[in-house]
Amino acid sequence: MKTFRQYLIILLSCFLALNLYALKRYTLLYPFPLGPKLDNAVRQNHAKAIIETRPKMVLIGDSTLIQGVDTPQLSEQLNTPLYSIGLPGSASTLWYLIIKNNVMTVPDPPEYLLIFFRDTMLTTPGYRVQGQYFGPIDEYSRPKDDKLLIERAFVSLMNPLERFAEACIHMYTARTQIREQIESPVRYVPAQITRCDSKCVNGSLSYIFGDSNMNVQALNDAIFAADETLYTRRALDFENQVNKSFLPELVRLSQENNVQLILIHIKTLQFTQPFPALDNYLNSLKAYGQANNIIVLDFAHDPRLSPELYADNLHLNVQGKIIFTNILIETLKSIVH
Repeated sequence: MKTFRQYLIILLSCFLALNLYALKRYTLLYPFPLGPKLDNAVRQNHAKAIIETRPKMVLIGDSTLIQGVDTPQLSEQLNTPLYSIGLPGSASTLWYLIIKNNVMTVPDPPEYLLIFFRDTMLTTPGYRVQGQYFGPIDEYSRPKDDKLLIERAFVSLMNPLERFAEACIHMYTARTQIREQIESPVRYVPAQITRCDSKCVNGSLSYIFGDSNMNVQALNDAIFAADETLYTRRALDFENQVNKSFLPELVRLSQENNVQLILIHIKTLQFTQPFPALDNYLNSLKAYGQANNIIVLDFAHDPRLSPELYADNLHLNVQGKIIFTNILIETLKSIVH
C-alpha cells in the first residue's frame, strides 16, 4: 500500500510539473478560454468583387456547386448577373461568416442569395471547422463574431470532460503545439539533404496524398466516413438543432438587407435506400422556410439526375453539370424577376 501511495504521489507530481511546464512554455492562460483563438483581421475579397460586379444574385456552396452548376450559362439564361462563391470543403459556418462579413456588408446587397447544401449541413455548425478547415473560418471572422461563432461551432460539441480538460489541463490544451514539436524534425529534417524547405515538403505531401491521387472508391469511402456526423440522431433532429445553428442568423441577415434567401438541397448518391429520418428533417426545414419567407428547393429525389451523371457519390460529371444547370434554370425562372 505504501509503494502504491508513493507511486501516486510521484505520478501526480510529474503530472503537475508537466502542466506547469506547458503553462509557461506555451504562454497559456488559466483557465484557458474554450474554443480557438481568432485574429482581428477579416478578409474582404468577396465584398470587393460584389461591389465591382454588382450582381443581382450570389451563389455560395462547396465543391458540389463548382462541379454542379455552369454559372455563366445560368446567368445568361436567367438574364441575371451573378457572383458565385464555390469553396471546396466548406460548410455552413464558413458560409455564414462570408455572407455576414462580405455579402451583407456591401452598399447594394444582391436581391437573391442561393445556398447549395447537402442534407443536414445547414444545421450542423460543427461540421468542417477543425484542422485544415479552420484557416478560412479565421480569415472571414470578425472579433465581434467570437462569442456566437465559438459557442455554436466549437464549444457546443464538447462534452463536460472535454471542456474541463481544455480549460484546466494544459498538457491537453497545448496538444497541437506539442505534436508539432514532435513531428517537425521527422517531417522536415531529412528533406534538408535535398534542400527542400518546409514549404517544399508541405507542397509535396499535399500533392502525394491529395484527392487527385486517391482511388475513387477509397475517396468515396473517406468522404462518407467523414460525413457520418451529418447523419447522427442529433444532427437529424431539425427542431433541436436549428436554433443552435447559424440558420436563424442567415434568415435575420437576409430579412434585414431585403435579400431573398433560397436554399438548394442538392442530390447525391450517398444513400441508395430510403432514409425516412432525413426526409423528416427536410420536411421540417421546408416548414421552417415557409414560416420565415425562405424558398427551399429540394432536388434530392429528382429522377432526371440519374447515377450515370455522377463522377462520385457527391459530384456531378460534365454531362450531369449541364443537366442540373438546365433544371436549375427552369426552376429559377419562375422565382427570379
